Amino acid sequence: APEEVESTTSATYVPDQQHESDQNDEKFNWKRNWYPVLPLSYAEGLNLDESPLAITILDEDLVLWKSKSASSSKDNGETSIPYSILHDTCPHRRAKLSTGKIYNETLACRYHGWEFDKEGTIQKLPMMDSENKEEVFSKAFCVKSYPLAMEGGLLWVYMDPEDASIPELTRGIYEVGEDANKAAWSVRNNPISWQSMIENAFDPSHAPFIHEGASFGTTFSPETSIPMTKYQISEKGELSKDGFALEHTSYQLEPNDPNNKDVTTRRLIAPITFLSESKKFNSTLHFVPVRDGETRVIGQFRTATSFPQLPKIIPMKMKQILLDSLHFFMFTFSNSAIQFSKQDQDIMQAQDWRKTKSKRWEDMYPTKSDFGVRTMQQWTRKFGRPPFIMPDTAQNRERREMSMWDIHCKYCPECLRTIKRISKVSRMATFISNASFAISSMTLLSSIVIPKLVLSSNLTKIVTTLFLSASFRHIVHICNRLLEKVFITQENVVKYKMLDVYAK
Repeated sequence: APEEVESTTSATYVPDQQHESDQNDEKFNWKRNWYPVLPLSYAEGLNLDESPLAITILDEDLVLWKSKSASSSKDNGETSIPYSILHDTCPHRRAKLSTGKIYNETLACRYHGWEFDKEGTIQKLPMMDSENKEEVFSKAFCVKSYPLAMEGGLLWVYMDPEDASIPELTRGIYEVGEDANKAAWSVRNNPISWQSMIENAFDPSHAPFIHEGASFGTTFSPETSIPMTKYQISEKGELSKDGFALEHTSYQLEPNDPNNKDVTTRRLIAPITFLSESKKFNSTLHFVPVRDGETRVIGQFRTATSFPQLPKIIPMKMKQILLDSLHFFMFTFSNSAIQFSKQDQDIMQAQDWRKTKSKRWEDMYPTKSDFGVRTMQQWTRKFGRPPFIMPDTAQNRERREMSMWDIHCKYCPECLRTIKRISKVSRMATFISNASFAISSMTLLSSIVIPKLVLSSNLTKIVTTLFLSASFRHIVHICNRLLEKVFITQENVVKYKMLDVYAK
């Protein structure tokens, strides 16, 4: 039978201690698990055969790259993986390999040119004589390589390469429903702990209050919030080491469901995958722990609503520019999107600080709407254990901000292409502005030196070139403002008053 809601007013969770009733439970091994690295659409668009990408999972620094001759092909019915993930440290003097250079089949360290293949095996030492070659070309001088898989539109990494029996990637993690592979994936880094992020996904009743006025299929408002009539373990989703499944009714009035009968299912596929299924939309969210107080969310939202397509008459290259720009400006400059994320972020960062300081993570659960958080915290206590507990320092009390570059843009091909285009327009506009100003200055100077040349045509030329110079200088100013918004944190934008929209 579905589990009844347990009503309580307090609970204590000390990270380095176990509840007596949980001592015999099998704990989840965080290292021996598959984690999504990036959507394949992102990896394919990042030109990883030209520039390696630094990425962090479970506080381990990794480098993702692709050899120039690599391609995804099938051998004996199995798909070969063109990508490689190595530990982002050169064994020589521990420089970052992610700043290195890719040759045909190797990744070379920028510091002294040591080259490694996709398995992490040392291939070349430019400063080594032939006498010591066999001694140096040993396992001790290689880089740790991580197993990879490509499934469900994502690139996955197994975080324990020393594991003798690497499990298969569970199908349910990466594919839910017939439309799972049709929707686009998104990537977003958040300066919030894994625990707070995933608990928030099982706490839907916060939406009408913290997101008041926002529209996400329906407009959130405290006036339309209602108590949940049901929030419980589903009959097929008992709490176990592998996760759990819950079902609940709505938390606010729905015009299409006046009797509040529609049920939403929320599932945890341990330890990081959250699945939500309802009549409105389905979603898959992977909450990947990055480091203390930072979580990468790789998500996919699928709705019955179809988005309008651009006319076929538009050339493909122009269509790509328009779609890239739309994605970039919607993700980076949309006030509603920024506000929606910032509202959750402010709350959860405060939770991280207060709970870490008090060494008490669990909360109060007096209502049915608290059942999801209670179950998630119960799973964490019994099986999971958060991979990171933030240290109790004054530094963590300050709200940590991240630039849009670190949040999303450095992983996203659409954003990177748009940033390059903006930079190119800025450089071209700078050249035209400087050239126009130089022409007007030379014309004015020649008119002063040779008075006979002071004619109306020269005055027109001077005015025109000065106008062009000022116009293109304004374009440069706009481009630089756009790039400031990407590379500078919102906190610093306010501090230095670099953007009026935040200076207000």
